[in-house]
Amino acid sequence: PSKVTPSILSTLGGVALGSVARTGINSVSKMPNKHIMNRIKGLCEENKDSFEQVTSAVQNALKDKGVLEKGVKIIDATTEAGAREMEQVIKEELSRNRLLKGTPNVSKDLVSSLMTSMFQSGENAAYLPHTKTVVLSGDKLGLTVFHEAGHALNANASRIGKALQACRGASLLSIPIGLIAVWKRPKMEGEEPKTPVDKATTFVKKHAGKLAFASFLPMLIEEGMASIKGCKIAKTVSPEIFKATCKVNALAYLTYLGIALASGIGIAVARNIRDKIAINSMKKKQAQAQEQFARVQAQQIKQNYNNLRIPYNYGI
Repeated sequence: PSKVTPSILSTLGGVALGSVARTGINSVSKMPNKHIMNRIKGLCEENKDSFEQVTSAVQNALKDKGVLEKGVKIIDATTEAGAREMEQVIKEELSRNRLLKGTPNVSKDLVSSLMTSMFQSGENAAYLPHTKTVVLSGDKLGLTVFHEAGHALNANASRIGKALQACRGASLLSIPIGLIAVWKRPKMEGEEPKTPVDKATTFVKKHAGKLAFASFLPMLIEEGMASIKGCKIAKTVSPEIFKATCKVNALAYLTYLGIALASGIGIAVARNIRDKIAINSMKKKQAQAQEQFARVQAQQIKQNYNNLRIPYNYGI
């Protein structure tokens, strides 16, 4: 037979085991993040006395680059006035997010509440592109303002940076890439794809791990640019702040790199597990089909031979 498909049981089992392996790899990759975040907080805590100098340097840098004139603003979520303004900014940010369009208001309110809590508790800082807002968590994560200012400069003072920010959503392509990798039937040895769609999905399946990692490249490059620009601003404060900021940015970058690597490796491993199970099933079915075909062929040959035999008449 020219085409053999794996059994339903092997398909479901392979997909399930592959998905479990991928989830496990992604989970393991996130384990160091808690330690990294604690280290970042520690560095910020060590330099919290310089918070006013830090924010002043960032304000001056954004002013010099002309981005404040374009509507960029900085909000400290830990202050009373900043908290009130932040709630409105986050609601506006979510309402203008294309990915969240059409989602129920309840979902947006939940996301807004989580973001507000995260910023006020000092768990994170961010640059919100739709509202052009740098959100700080006070001196709890003071040094991270340099990196977030770097995002503001990318979005408002760099064509390349702006393009890369617009392409950050490409990382979501890792989802369909992963689905194709684990659900598409693997090819048997010597079997070639037939249709354009089959050729395209076969290519995606074959290079799924690399393609998944590549989908994160716009994000990784833009994050790197933001960190470099942030370090340049930090250098204007003091050598100590510059050194500490470089460490903070490097640690934060590791988390993004870890996500990208885990996604690529996880998808590749999931595909390999699924394919191994599927190919073993197909080989077994192929062997059974060939054995049955050989039996039928032998019976046909025997029948043809019997039909062709000419009886000999011994009578006189």
